[in-house]
Amino acid sequence: TRERDKGIVAIGTTVQVVYDYESEQSIPLPEDWRNTLTSFEPGLANTPN
Repeated sequence: TRERDKGIVAIGTTVQVVYDYESEQSIPLPEDWRNTLTSFEPGLANTPN
């Protein structure tokens, strides 16, 4: 937000990918990483792996 706009000016989304270079493929997000992320963004706890 900006004071002059009096509200939200943009909303965005991201996709996080964990990549295993040894197997050359993406892998599920490790549980400890998910826990760390959800401690900052609690709404992420309800998203699929």
